[in-house]
Amino acid sequence: MSEQSHRLAAVMPLLAHVISHLGVQATPSGKKLGLTNTRMMALASASFTGGLTMTDLANELGLPGPLATRTVDELVQRGLLERHPDPDDRRRVVVTATDDGISAIKDVHAEAESIFLPVLERMAPEEADALVTGLEALIRVLHEANGLLPSHRHQ
Repeated sequence: MSEQSHRLAAVMPLLAHVISHLGVQATPSGKKLGLTNTRMMALASASFTGGLTMTDLANELGLPGPLATRTVDELVQRGLLERHPDPDDRRRVVVTATDDGISAIKDVHAEAESIFLPVLERMAPEEADALVTGLEALIRVLHEANGLLPSHRHQ
């Protein structure tokens, strides 16, 4: 096994473990609303952009159209997103966040911060700096690598 393969074998379980403790599903609001990371990304994208067509949302999330539609269906059923006819093209639908959806985003972010801040405070300053530096490098490389990430915005 190559050195890169060993690193990958070490990193992937660590990322999964961190997300299990710090992701949207670890927050009380995320649990109550049945939010997954994908649902939260869809909700945040619709909220921060003021509304997206289904095609744009699917592209933003890097999901096939049917999966994006199912994700939106689930969020509409929870009262977090709404569908509206596109005023420029009646064949298309625009997805927007409801007031409850915007509140859910704020609640999940605040709860996630309250979970993560004590963790960071227990780390030595050089460890916290190394974590930030490593994550910034990971994001930079993911964005530089042609085709590895779908085009998307960061909130």
